[in-house]
Amino acid sequence: MRAKNDATITVCYALRGGEDNILYGRFECASIASLLANSTRQIELHILTNALLAEPIKKEIRALAEQYSAIVAFHEIELANNMLTLPALDVFDSGTLFRLYIDRLVGAERTLYLDADTIVNMDIAELWDLPLDGVAVMGCLDEGFQRGWVNYDLALIGLPGEKSYFNAGVLVLNLRRIREHYGGLLTHVMKFFQQYPHNRYMDQDALNYVFAKDKKILPRKYNTYIAGERADGKQEIQNCIYHSASENGRVRYQHCDCYDQLFLKYFSLTAWGSKKENLYKLKLEVKQRQYDTLLQSYQKIYSGKIVFWGSGGQLDEIVRSKFTVDATHAYYVDNNPHKWQTYWHGLVVHPPKVLQKEREAYSIIVLSKNYRPIKKQLLELGLVENRDFFDGRKFLTAAEGGYPEWNII
Repeated sequence: MRAKNDATITVCYALRGGEDNILYGRFECASIASLLANSTRQIELHILTNALLAEPIKKEIRALAEQYSAIVAFHEIELANNMLTLPALDVFDSGTLFRLYIDRLVGAERTLYLDADTIVNMDIAELWDLPLDGVAVMGCLDEGFQRGWVNYDLALIGLPGEKSYFNAGVLVLNLRRIREHYGGLLTHVMKFFQQYPHNRYMDQDALNYVFAKDKKILPRKYNTYIAGERADGKQEIQNCIYHSASENGRVRYQHCDCYDQLFLKYFSLTAWGSKKENLYKLKLEVKQRQYDTLLQSYQKIYSGKIVFWGSGGQLDEIVRSKFTVDATHAYYVDNNPHKWQTYWHGLVVHPPKVLQKEREAYSIIVLSKNYRPIKKQLLELGLVENRDFFDGRKFLTAAEGGYPEWNII
């Protein structure tokens, strides 16, 4: 047990509750464990969530806080309806918007914000003690932009360019200045959303817009992309804050490198990874559920017509190769009207509305990596995921472009 220190450090996390997000909550617990295990001062945790956060996640966060003599508070947030209609939510999780309520819910004069997919492999006091120099926000340059991994014209949302664009996964927020000088975050952010409703990165874009001239850029060590380290061939762990931040940065359980091992080190401090046998039992249980789901999916798909969504999609050929296709019982649908009534790989391409007239049983397999907006469209047609339609990546290995094993622990 750590003795209480008067120099308490305030740290916020955001986590949307819900059955579909429990796994992500477990990873947030690993991040919290890394934060607390390396801290020499008392930590005051604020978990920004909603009413659906699973009790086992809450219980584990409380247990970690008690183990390391930290303070923890949960804040339930209900997002405004105009936030839930943002187009970018077709790609990103709505929980990222919870951090916009920090100044209303956290009474401190400043706070740190950490994404759930960070690992704090250092004493967070080093970041906390950096001088604010009067600015509203401190953060690191977005590494995806710096490396040219992101194709996004920032001028379309009123920003000068990627050279000063910060990533919102690790932030130091001057809450006193935000309240006194800006009157809080939400008013300015909502004005941004109204002016630029089709911005790509939601609250991150908004924060860069609002604080374009009121920020301080920090050294990369406080928000180091694992994907960047791997791309540079670096295989030596540093004292820094690591951020998954992309699919390539996620943890794998086969062919583990030092970054995977680092995650497992801190995940082992949680209830789900505290014993190796429990971790492997969990992995085997997940694998069994995967196999059962795939078997049931194949049985359903072959019980009627097969409909491939997206002719020429990123995953078209590789996913299609997993199925035996009969042209009399299979076809494509596509949103592009120029493709309608043409043939692709011997199958006719129809508009999506043909599904409303289909009288035979059918299953849809989505052939695009950009799955969420297509899922939304299919749900609006009254179809049910994993019954009427399937994400094609579920039929692929990670090497083929399927989901990395990080997603399925």
